[in-house]
Amino acid sequence: MSIKNSYFSKYTVQEYLLGLLRIFFGFEFLWAFLDKFFGLGIGTAPENSFLAGAPLTEGYLSFVTNPNSPFAFVFNGPDALLVQLGIFVDLAYLGMLLVGGITLISGIGVRIGGLSTFIFFFSVWLATFPPANNPFIESHFLQMWILLFFVISNSGYWLGFGERWHNFLESRVDPRIAKVFQ
Repeated sequence: MSIKNSYFSKYTVQEYLLGLLRIFFGFEFLWAFLDKFFGLGIGTAPENSFLAGAPLTEGYLSFVTNPNSPFAFVFNGPDALLVQLGIFVDLAYLGMLLVGGITLISGIGVRIGGLSTFIFFFSVWLATFPPANNPFIESHFLQMWILLFFVISNSGYWLGFGERWHNFLESRVDPRIAKVFQ
């Protein structure tokens, strides 16, 4: 059963609320990108920004991840695989934040942006597995599944340009390709 209201005639109230949730997630990623890249002084000091040459992910990977995780060899400590990859992991992290932010805010390309952020949150969840306060579920796990919902639904249509983008692509390219970039 869906709730319709005269103010919300095109979509249901639930769809508008999910559209807002998508936009909020996008803003979280875009702000994190801007702050990490430029060092705006809110969460990242200017001397710790990417432009200042500071490693963005090394601290998290070295100290925050769970050393008892079965995946510690990938994430934890100075010899961990992702720590050794350094700048490449930082660039992938910044790319995910930027693409996730822009696509989730605009509603265009939500499948690509949502999938990139889903993979990021999945890796963060693996890095902290098992969580300290719950044997399985923690905030990154919940965010991961919300992002997967954005990927498999038409959430870009709700309060976004996803429907226009999809119609534009479908008229110019193969519909299967249009579905991927929806």
